[in-house]
Amino acid sequence: YIPYPSNWAGSCGAATLTDFYRAVGAVLPIMVLTNLGGGAGVPREVYTALMEDRDSGFAAVKDDMPLNYGIDLMEYLAGRIPFMTGGTAKRHLAVRAWQPDCYLSVFTRFWPEVDQAFWSCYLRGNLEQAAHIVKHYETALMGFFAQNGLHFDAGIHGCLEYFGRAQRWRRAPYTSATEEQMERLGALLGELQQSFAEDKKLLKS
Repeated sequence: YIPYPSNWAGSCGAATLTDFYRAVGAVLPIMVLTNLGGGAGVPREVYTALMEDRDSGFAAVKDDMPLNYGIDLMEYLAGRIPFMTGGTAKRHLAVRAWQPDCYLSVFTRFWPEVDQAFWSCYLRGNLEQAAHIVKHYETALMGFFAQNGLHFDAGIHGCLEYFGRAQRWRRAPYTSATEEQMERLGALLGELQQSFAEDKKLLKS
C-alpha cells in the first residue's frame, strides 16, 4: 500500500512523517512514495528511522522525484529496501547502473507486450534494443499526449478504451479524452501496433 500524506504548504516534518508511515505500516506493508508534492521529497531521516524499526512495515520505495534525489536514495538503500523507479522505462534505463529493482510501467495495463519486450532486452543487457523500444513506443506515446492536450491520466484511459480494457471516462474534475482526441490516439496506436509487429521479428533475432 502507498500511503500519501497531505503535505499542504509543506507542513509535514520528518518526525510526523515517520509516525504517519509507522501507523499505516502497523496494519499492512507500505511502499513510501518519495514525492510529497510541491517539489518536496521525503527526508532521508524518515527512511533511516523506518529501516531501524523492524515493525514499521516499510517494504519498498516508489520514486517520483528528480533524478539526483532518486540516484542518491538508491545508493543509500542499496540491498536493504526494494526500489521502484517512477513513471517510465526511460527513467529505469537511465539509472540502470544503480540497479533499481523495478519500474512503474506505462504499457502493462493495456499493451503488456511492449513492456515485456523492453524487460527482456533489459535483462539480457541489450541496451540498444531496449532504448529503441523506449524511443519508438513510450516516448512517442507520451509525446502524443503532450502535443494533443491529453493529461497523462486521460491519455492512459484512452489507451485502455482503445485496447478494450475499460472505458475512458473519468469522474469530474478529472478530464477525459474527447472523440477527436480518441480518433487521433487510435490512429497513432494503430501505427505503433504495425511497427511493433515488425520490431518483434528483430527482437527475436
